[in-house]
Amino acid sequence: MQLEGMLDQFSLAELMAMIISSSVTGVLTIGPDGSIGLIYFRDGHPYHAITSNLTGFDAVTHLFEEKRASFCFTAGAVSPEETIRMDPWDLVTSAEQYAQMWSQMRPTIPDLDWVPVLLESQLQAQIKIREVIWPILATIDGQRSIAEIADTVGQIRIEVAMAMHELLSQGLVHLHPPTNQSAHPKLVQPVRPSGGFLGRFMTNNID
Repeated sequence: MQLEGMLDQFSLAELMAMIISSSVTGVLTIGPDGSIGLIYFRDGHPYHAITSNLTGFDAVTHLFEEKRASFCFTAGAVSPEETIRMDPWDLVTSAEQYAQMWSQMRPTIPDLDWVPVLLESQLQAQIKIREVIWPILATIDGQRSIAEIADTVGQIRIEVAMAMHELLSQGLVHLHPPTNQSAHPKLVQPVRPSGGFLGRFMTNNID
């Protein structure tokens, strides 16, 4: 079985629904020779996805942003990797929703390899931040990228990006490209939330 076409004719959600319902094994390649990404299925269940720099759920979410790329499904192809362990239908629904969120965040967060830095002057203001964001805020050190922060706190990258978008909207952080070594706003040295100025700031501003 081989199926080819363009994503502007058949959406990724439609393709995955068809593959899941058909209970087939194989690989869905996005872009020429899978240059954009790959999703592997076993008996209709997606179990591995990969792009140039993402795997698993994050990779599927990224692929849902593609609207005009070519695709090809080749039956029988397998992978030794397993990076997806969730219900197939939940995967499709969640990845599609997160991709829509990504499209809204792209103007402020170009990519996950951008590096957030804290703006010290803004930390002195009385700003309310949701408690779930504190572990992410405490991990920002001006060196780690958004992707690396997600790995550190053990959250999926889209959730960390959403938290970063909230911090950006409140003026608490600034993003710069990983290769940009030019001057940027003064960094706050990483400290533990339990002590120091940032710790007191967190204590006083938790919702």
